[in-house]
Amino acid sequence: MYSIWIIAGRQFTENIFSLRLLIGLIVCFALFVSSTYVLTEDYEKRLSIHNAAEIEHRNALEAVKVYSHLKVDVTKPPEPLSVICLGMERQLGSYDSISGEAETGTLRLCLSNSLPRATLLFGKYIGTIISLLIPLIIGICMNILVISLFGALPFESTYWLQIGGVILFSVLYISVFATLGLFISCLTRNSSVSLVLLLLVWVCFVVFIPRTGGLLASRLAALPDEKTIARQADDTMHDIRKRYGEGRFSARWSPGEPLTRSARIGDAKQAIYNEYRQQQLHQVKLAQNISRVSPTAIYQIGCEALVGTGIKHYERFFKKAAAYRRSLLQFTYEEYPFNPNLFLEDAERQQLTELKISLDKIPKFGDTLANFSTSFAQASLDILLLFLFNLVFFMGASLAFTRYDL
Repeated sequence: MYSIWIIAGRQFTENIFSLRLLIGLIVCFALFVSSTYVLTEDYEKRLSIHNAAEIEHRNALEAVKVYSHLKVDVTKPPEPLSVICLGMERQLGSYDSISGEAETGTLRLCLSNSLPRATLLFGKYIGTIISLLIPLIIGICMNILVISLFGALPFESTYWLQIGGVILFSVLYISVFATLGLFISCLTRNSSVSLVLLLLVWVCFVVFIPRTGGLLASRLAALPDEKTIARQADDTMHDIRKRYGEGRFSARWSPGEPLTRSARIGDAKQAIYNEYRQQQLHQVKLAQNISRVSPTAIYQIGCEALVGTGIKHYERFFKKAAAYRRSLLQFTYEEYPFNPNLFLEDAERQQLTELKISLDKIPKFGDTLANFSTSFAQASLDILLLFLFNLVFFMGASLAFTRYDL
């Protein structure tokens, strides 16, 4: 165990005083600060738009005096943790850990002292991880500093837990590229060749596979045209109107007409749009599953799940919106003073138009941030996959290093 820490310390010292780490620090510092600044400004802009929409909707509701003119809108607030920016896939610091020392003869000297190869490899892994954590820690501090200066994020306990989860997830992600660099370094005899191979793999993982996943999903699960969906919804509306007798009704529900007819039209149209939304979700999930061949895509999907900004939150929001629509419909039936299946007489219609509205009685919609346990459960698959990537790459490095010819 003592030997492992000596090797880790030596590897850490080499990395910490290398030019590549200095360049990495500068690049990470610039990226973290600039990205956080842009994301924070974008969040504040989206939040102001959302708040303005909420105020406008509230004023519109207060201007409504009768239930027959009631219209309720639901808006999705921006996620506070969308300002968190962590991207560490640019760190390729372990590409010459083995092949570089084989070139200089240092590797032969180390192993001539009866030092187990597994101990040497694990020590280099530990030293590499510790040195790569420095840009991450500095970036996180700058990230939080910029956010605090803008005052864009109220740091509640839930947010701290989710930020901590993202940080630990980032460490696991960094470890993937550290073990990958060790693996490639154990396969070559030249550090330049190791760097070229690692860059090729990096381009595949970071650029090619994530973009290819979306293209393949759009071909394998093609979506119908939006105009086709709108036409289907209109056809459904006309079918229901014909069933009730189209000439007896207005294009939209008006006081005096059966409330049930309007509700059935809304349910039928909602079912069509819900099916289209499910097709969209299926396409996105298929793209994510295809892209999970790449640890970078896994990291992005997992971070979205941890901070509550990904497809899972989108799906949860629309489920809540659908439930809210059902509660509003139930509220309408309860407040409707007449038989919802019958036409109203003139006196009843006049009474309905004069029925006063009470905003306090209307059901309220709320979209709360998922708690940490829910976010962690949604990201559990991606955490497991990154762990398996680490295990596979480190086992590959171990097997290759045991056969490494000095």
